[in-house]
Amino acid sequence: PSMNLLYRLHNIWGIDVIHLKRVHDLYVALISASSISDTPLIDLYGVKYVISVTLIEKDPRFELIYSRLEALQGKKEDLLKENTIKLYRNKNPILRGWLVKDFKVLDQKSILTALTSKEFDPQKEVFFEEEPKWTREEIGNHNRSSISSSNSPNRSLVKGGKGEVEWISESNNRLRLLVKTKENVILVLNDTYFPGWKVLVDGKEERIFRANYNFRAVPLSAGTHQVEFVYDPLSFKLGAVVTFIGIISCFLIGLANRRRGRTNYPPG
Repeated sequence: PSMNLLYRLHNIWGIDVIHLKRVHDLYVALISASSISDTPLIDLYGVKYVISVTLIEKDPRFELIYSRLEALQGKKEDLLKENTIKLYRNKNPILRGWLVKDFKVLDQKSILTALTSKEFDPQKEVFFEEEPKWTREEIGNHNRSSISSSNSPNRSLVKGGKGEVEWISESNNRLRLLVKTKENVILVLNDTYFPGWKVLVDGKEERIFRANYNFRAVPLSAGTHQVEFVYDPLSFKLGAVVTFIGIISCFLIGLANRRRGRTNYPPG
């Protein structure tokens, strides 16, 4: 359960405390397909490797890089067709954040159906349940030098025809990106949409839209933008306040009981 925290291995379920309904719906859609070749959900999830006992031979997205055939009798070609363990690599996986220009507004059920269609390309189109709004029309260029000077070992760069997304730093509750684009685009993040996450674009809080049924998206205007996702739920703050009040109350009650005890018992 803690593999993703210890080794930074991201998976479908995230930090497995509770299973969200929409996360479960997407997972069911994935495993209900006749094969991973029949759905683009593998790309939407950003899957880099696939462990399979069945042979994946007609999907150009995947290449076989390892098969566990040691001590097995028979020809390699025949053994690969059997239920042996095989490791495949996705040749061109979609990283966690990318830029899209085209979008469609559909209802929940229609989006779930569209995501499993072979015609859907996550890198070209994104589905919303409401119309996204571009609230920042000016070209941003704030704090560019400070953010681009980072030397984090986790940095990575995703380039495309619509711009580029640079990963600056990441922790369990914070993600910093640098986005450069020459046109209005939508930054899509295949992290789970969940209340409590906020986004700051050039230091100003903007709205996170639910995209592709259960992921996050932020409309961005042309320019260079510092984008920071922060997990800052109100429930945590309320819980901290209640806990603090409880601790103070226990201290005051204990102090009052101690004084009462001194009053009830005369000195020996």
